[in-house]
Amino acid sequence: MTSGDPRLKPWAFRGFIRCGRREVCTTLGVLDLALQITAVVLTVLTICWVWVTVAAELPLPHWPLRMWDFPRIQALAFAAITFVLYFVVAALHDGLAWWEWIVPWVLLLVMLRQLHWVWPYLQWAKQDVSRSDTSADDAHALNIVISNVLTPNDAYQRWRDVIGDLDVDIIACAETDQRWVDEIGQALSESHPHTIAEPRDNLYGMALWSRLPLHDAAVEHVVQDDIPSIHGQVELRSGERVHFHCLHPRPPAPQESDSSAPRDAELIVMARRIAKRREDKGKRATIVMGDLNDVAWSRTTQLFQQISGLLDPRRGRGLFNSFHAHHWWVRFPLDHVLVSPDFRLIEMKRLPEVGSDHFPILIRVALEPTASEGQEGPVAEEEDLDEARTRIQRQVEREANGVDHGHVGKNAEAHEHDLAHDVERQA
Repeated sequence: MTSGDPRLKPWAFRGFIRCGRREVCTTLGVLDLALQITAVVLTVLTICWVWVTVAAELPLPHWPLRMWDFPRIQALAFAAITFVLYFVVAALHDGLAWWEWIVPWVLLLVMLRQLHWVWPYLQWAKQDVSRSDTSADDAHALNIVISNVLTPNDAYQRWRDVIGDLDVDIIACAETDQRWVDEIGQALSESHPHTIAEPRDNLYGMALWSRLPLHDAAVEHVVQDDIPSIHGQVELRSGERVHFHCLHPRPPAPQESDSSAPRDAELIVMARRIAKRREDKGKRATIVMGDLNDVAWSRTTQLFQQISGLLDPRRGRGLFNSFHAHHWWVRFPLDHVLVSPDFRLIEMKRLPEVGSDHFPILIRVALEPTASEGQEGPVAEEEDLDEARTRIQRQVEREANGVDHGHVGKNAEAHEHDLAHDVERQA
């Protein structure tokens, strides 16, 4: 058989020339074909990881794009695996031609971009909130558990076993219907007598129990009538008061909303309210907690922090992935506790699962007057405030077009005035 023999398959040619024996040629030809197919598959996967990365960067609210804000750790891991496998295939295939180096270089760029977003939350990064030497029972300490209980979940006893006996001051729960409010209320009626709740059957009920006195506590519907949030002040054992906000905005998802606009608007409106209060009345201590239906590293969460000036205790300490409790390979940090620079961290950890799709999160912080001297809150630049204005306007337009029924449009002038004031102040 010669190299021009029509019976010789093109993909077997290199193997035939190398060995000169038909038997070995066939084996090497099949291996060569398998390697080529694997290389094609890895190239297609590379295109997928590029799409995931680029889609998350696009500043549009549509859920098919915003969903890619979430799996950055997974995209980083899969891109790294693809990167390694590509070089394994190359080693078995006598190296890479010059044009075949495009794929690993693209994968490297994908990994670097994904790492850029998640790095601040890894243990090797700089911490936003410094460690406190205060004990959890100190008069200036505030101990909190946040728990998305999942409305259909009926593992009440498991929840009580994990959370019921914890030494905490506030327990804030999302997705509470009347059954959950009754079950938790029965367990906490004596230890946490201060309660405010709006049970709902639409997965957006909310309730809060406190053993410390509450002041001006109220349920509000910041953006939409069926999405409650809880706001007020809690009085510490020291007599100091801390403003708190419990949020659970609607996520961008096919079964919930085709856009992130309602969620973005709620977070920006609340961020502006916090910033205005701290500006008008001095640096008041503030805590925001809840399932924000957004990951810690998303642009929306960053914008919320930049406008409100709040810090994330997770930065430099770990991801604290709270969702999904039943699928270890698809987990994201959706449950947040953000604090003003007046606080230092005593302890933060993820608690065992309670039958919900979310893990509860425990955090203990201390209100320390000197804390703000060593830790500065983020600051919004003019372009950040312009972006916030754009996101508010998206929700105003959705309400005007009848897509959403909400309250943002009714207060559009006030929101515009506040953001314009911020822009002037930054200029």
